[in-house]
Amino acid sequence: ANLADDKIVINALGRDLVGQHLTIATTQNPPLNYAEWENGKWIGKGIAFEFIKYIQDRYPFNYTVTVPPDIVLGNKTAGVFGLMGDQKADIAAAFFTEN
Repeated sequence: ANLADDKIVINALGRDLVGQHLTIATTQNPPLNYAEWENGKWIGKGIAFEFIKYIQDRYPFNYTVTVPPDIVLGNKTAGVFGLMGDQKADIAAAFFTEN
């Protein structure tokens, strides 16, 4: 594949986002990714959500942020991955870091 082909694929995927509503799971890992409870809903913050906003500016879509009760990345049945596995989240906005 070349750069021109990659741009075509990225633009096609981006166009598929336009007008969609996504549920984005995250955990608390500031400043990389985290969420704050404001006015009755989670607001995504940090570098991961700056990236989400960058994409959203180019391909307008809406999203809701969700945070798993155990506030971890987890596995197939728990945390962010569990939410995605249970189809309670469409994507994750989270960095994998070493502690």
